[in-house]
Amino acid sequence: LKADLEEPVFINEGERDIHNMLGIGCVATCNPEGAGKWRFVAEQAREVLAGRIIVILPDNDTPGRDHALDVARSMHGVAASIKVVNLPGLPPKGDVSDWIEARLLEGMSLPAIKAALLDIVNAAPEWTPSVTSPAGAVEMAPVETKPICLADIDPVPVSWLWYGRIARGKITLIAGNPGLGKSFLALDLAARVSTGAKFPDGAPGCHGKAFLLSAEDDLGDTIRPRLDAAGADCTNILARRYGDFGNLNTQLSQLESDLRNEKPLLLIIDPILAFLGGLDSHRNDEVRSLFARLTDLAHKYDVAVVVISHLNKSTAHTQAMHRVTGSQGFVAAARAVYLVERDPANPDDRLFLALKNNLGDDQTGFRFRLAGDPGAIPQIEWDADPVTITADELLNHQYGKQPSALEDAQTWLRDALANGPRESLQLRAMAEKDGINWRTLRRAQKSIGIKPYKSGLKDGWIWALPEDNQTDDFWTPSGNHLDVGQLVPKMANPNEQNIWPSSKMAKMAKLATFEGGQTQSTLSWPPSTNPALSPMKTCLQILGPL
Repeated sequence: LKADLEEPVFINEGERDIHNMLGIGCVATCNPEGAGKWRFVAEQAREVLAGRIIVILPDNDTPGRDHALDVARSMHGVAASIKVVNLPGLPPKGDVSDWIEARLLEGMSLPAIKAALLDIVNAAPEWTPSVTSPAGAVEMAPVETKPICLADIDPVPVSWLWYGRIARGKITLIAGNPGLGKSFLALDLAARVSTGAKFPDGAPGCHGKAFLLSAEDDLGDTIRPRLDAAGADCTNILARRYGDFGNLNTQLSQLESDLRNEKPLLLIIDPILAFLGGLDSHRNDEVRSLFARLTDLAHKYDVAVVVISHLNKSTAHTQAMHRVTGSQGFVAAARAVYLVERDPANPDDRLFLALKNNLGDDQTGFRFRLAGDPGAIPQIEWDADPVTITADELLNHQYGKQPSALEDAQTWLRDALANGPRESLQLRAMAEKDGINWRTLRRAQKSIGIKPYKSGLKDGWIWALPEDNQTDDFWTPSGNHLDVGQLVPKMANPNEQNIWPSSKMAKMAKLATFEGGQTQSTLSWPPSTNPALSPMKTCLQILGPL
């Protein structure tokens, strides 16, 4: 700027534009972090650029025009002159770099491109405020636009990566507390895309490239081994190191170049907060502005963008979507949002539940866990059966907000079985009459610890509360039954001389009866610890009359 005091100063939106302007011999500058951030440098700019000729070249979109207005307002009355020049022929969201590239493709030399640009600038009128508010704020004259006629828009179906759950051309957000496997889940998705494998619910896969932006895990010692464990084809997976994308807001042009050249089907950003640079994650306008530009890229290149985030520590909200860290702009801008949380009934399992889905109708979630041999890299193991608990129910249950459907089903089931075992078909009919969903009842059965059993080969499944159901202590009926309902007790291990599970053996004693229904009353309980009366001998004495 100081070396060329007579040259006009071009103000653009991003660093790439500045480098290209310098390449054709122009003096150019910009503020850090792109559109909407001029206010952070306005005071310094007025000092440095006082008395200079200012030419603002906005990007061909609303954020670009708004940014140009911010700059013009700031420099009004300070600069020698101001021009806002809308370059002709720019594509939607295009910028001066696109204009320069088009001239190069036409075969123009760099000096000729500069001369053509200066001709356009010289022909443009100076910028003057069209409206002055009482506070002295100035406004640009509105740009006339033509509304879009919907008859000119062809209806098209949603393009899906994972049918009904993750759409291409849109942003999907996955949030959860640290250490629950969100990154593993994201890499599992990348691995499936790289090979074209089906998704956990059996939906058809999409075979193509996946692109990773990771801020927390090393590519060599963490990400590559996890991808290998997931069965990925790593020739179809690309990555940018964190240092390359420390500020996504100012480097979307580089990301766009990657998307244009590599054409991935899936882009993963993990975690999104690490790539915000100077943006305030709690300011809705700043988050929405970035996500709007990211959504434009997703739509332009038909790529599914999956961003990973965390949960805040607040327990004041009853709605799970308010637990996502940062501004609600994250949740609002994403077309689908999913929660990853630990299953309270099975702490080793994780639940993958929808917080919202504006495009699909996924009312169910999935259960997964990290599985693998000790010392080996774990991988995601999915359960095929859908999970019906909602994210709100899960989090409210954890923080005691209100009884969930699962808790209601657990209470109902305990009451239904309080007087003894019942057949599952009978329980199902009773539950449906009382408005209890069968899937929810099955979840309640597992969480309570009820293990269904059969009392005979031709009978249905029996449910009983754990204290009434000791099926672990019996052989299965096949080939080992006496009369219907009378099971053969398991034999005690003769090597376990002093292990006496009193409740289990008491159950066996109840089943061991003589003819006439009289139990063997000569045995004391618990059994004697006399070595001569071993567990094996005691069991034989009990079983002998049978």
